[in-house]
Amino acid sequence: MAALFFVGYTTKNLVFPEKQCMQWQVDHYEKVDCQDEADTLFANAPIEPIDERAIDLRKIEVCDTFPFFCGGKAVVWYCKVDEEPEFFDGPGAGFHPITKKQLNPITDYIIDKYVKQK
Repeated sequence: MAALFFVGYTTKNLVFPEKQCMQWQVDHYEKVDCQDEADTLFANAPIEPIDERAIDLRKIEVCDTFPFFCGGKAVVWYCKVDEEPEFFDGPGAGFHPITKKQLNPITDYIIDKYVKQK
């Protein structure tokens, strides 16, 4: 019985290896196999080791009624890409997933200038 379990467990790890890397795909990270080639659809997003601080990061769309703050602290973070801000649901690892520019907590100024003007 133990030998059968060992063979089954080893086979599972060979056929379905645990994904230890991640790749940004449109608006979130996906876990991927580190040995995979970069998905051609997301070629500008490198495959990188999983960062537990970043894996749950999501790019979000916001509007002027969005709850940007909770208890006085920012819950939306942003980074300008081509002079337009992209918004995220947290700081992740602190950097934009593609450009690697620093993510900053949203401010009333950014909301007034970029969100309320739309």
